[in-house]
Amino acid sequence: MTSELVALLLNLTLFGALIGVPFLLLAPARYAKTIALVASLVPFVLSVIVYVQFRAAGEVTPDSGYWFESSFRWFGQAGANGAWITDYDIKYITGVDGISIYLVLLSTLLFPLSIWFSAHSITTNEKAYYALLLLLEVGILGVFLSLDLVLFYIFFEVGLIPMYFLIGMWGGKDRIYAAVKFFLYTLFGSVLMLLSVLYLGSYVGEGLGTVRFTGDLVTIIDYLRSHPLPGDVQTWLFWGFAISFLIKVPVFPVHTWLPAAHVQAPTAGSVILAGLMLKMGTYGLVRFNLPLFPQASVESAWIMGLIGLIGVIYGAMAAMVQTDIKK
Repeated sequence: MTSELVALLLNLTLFGALIGVPFLLLAPARYAKTIALVASLVPFVLSVIVYVQFRAAGEVTPDSGYWFESSFRWFGQAGANGAWITDYDIKYITGVDGISIYLVLLSTLLFPLSIWFSAHSITTNEKAYYALLLLLEVGILGVFLSLDLVLFYIFFEVGLIPMYFLIGMWGGKDRIYAAVKFFLYTLFGSVLMLLSVLYLGSYVGEGLGTVRFTGDLVTIIDYLRSHPLPGDVQTWLFWGFAISFLIKVPVFPVHTWLPAAHVQAPTAGSVILAGLMLKMGTYGLVRFNLPLFPQASVESAWIMGLIGLIGVIYGAMAAMVQTDIKK
């Protein structure tokens, strides 16, 4: 498969769901579910093609790199001779590997199912509801396909907005409280991650020296991974990323937004939360924290293990006394 077809296949998988949005907004409300379902099946079919080609590409090894990688410069300006003039090495770069391919498949499968089973529970503002679901699908797929930290952050935030409205508009009686709590918790974690991205990109861009946020900024994951950081820098950045992802998982003690959001969200929102959005946090830990900060990952392993142990015991005890099946 040529690089042009690879780029087209990846980008159609990522943005394919948006094809249905203009038709959804223009068509009568009674056709909203059908249009959204058809639009959500486009990424599913394409993701299956990506998976088949991925498996045919050969054995997956840690050094094999990414399959179906597409890369475009999108931040900066072109000079008179056509050369790219920018102090920021930020790219629109996407790809799949053995970590992300199955999460992409899961994402494209759950959205058509969620849309199908929303028919009887969603009876008001159907067009807006299904449009938000399609936008949410793009945000989640972008998280799993991004190979640049800034691009990852953008899609990480894109997924926050439609879920906020899905909970706040079509949720239960305490939906506003749940939506605001979900938004504030996730936003706090996102700010920490953004600061960490800027620091990391500037530190590496300046040649692993003193940071000054007016120089080069490098955010391509593979480049960052090939430039090891000092131990103290790794520790601070590890926790800057980790806290953001742990809130997204979520783990004790930053988990309290989840019971409210799950209970108040519409059924499809709960499916997307449990099936996909919570996995974004674990995916971030595996994709970024382990390869970018290996020394800090080893040193912090006992803390992460302790947090996990508390979560197992606390979560089981809390589950045993619930009277609401969503909780």
